[in-house]
Amino acid sequence: MTGDIRGLRIGILRHLYEEDLTVAPEVHAALEEAYAVFRSLGATLEPARIRSAADYYAVKITIAESEQYAIHEEELRTGRPSSAPISSAGPCPPSSTTAPITCRRSASGG
Repeated sequence: MTGDIRGLRIGILRHLYEEDLTVAPEVHAALEEAYAVFRSLGATLEPARIRSAADYYAVKITIAESEQYAIHEEELRTGRPSSAPISSAGPCPPSSTTAPITCRRSASGG
């Protein structure tokens, strides 16, 4: 893109936030302001529709649960923590309750 949006057609998925989900009035107002900016820059805004948000949420859950199972399969099957490292970030800080997600505690706690 060159920054010039004159003549660009933009589809507005208004139904996602007016019918499928409720958004705060401030969010709705901010979207309308953004649409006005696009129009003032020469874009054409047109209503568009896609499937309902619930359809996409169901797909997201299916994918996320499959990935979570794949990551934690060993622990779920054996009841023991996985021996595979999450990353090469190294061990967790000793007795930290706010350890970063990039570490994995061993059975001995470190």
